[in-house]
Amino acid sequence: DENVEYPVINLMEDQKEVTDMGGTMRLGAWDCQLEKDSKAYHAYEKELISERHRHRYEFNSDFKEQIEAAGMKATGVNPKT
Repeated sequence: DENVEYPVINLMEDQKEVTDMGGTMRLGAWDCQLEKDSKAYHAYEKELISERHRHRYEFNSDFKEQIEAAGMKATGVNPKT
């Protein structure tokens, strides 16, 4: 919903002008930097992993401070974003 008041999960910026949806989503492997004290780090036993993606939506980092203030933490992020 483009009129939602709090777009915590939002359409990726490079997808907002796409009208032909065929073959335009984020595909393939993307790097993910894990924090050492996270459960994901302990599962993978490394700081940098590669995860496959197939989507058009992502976490809106404009809400990162609010999410962390509420006690949640993003422990895996793409190092280029």
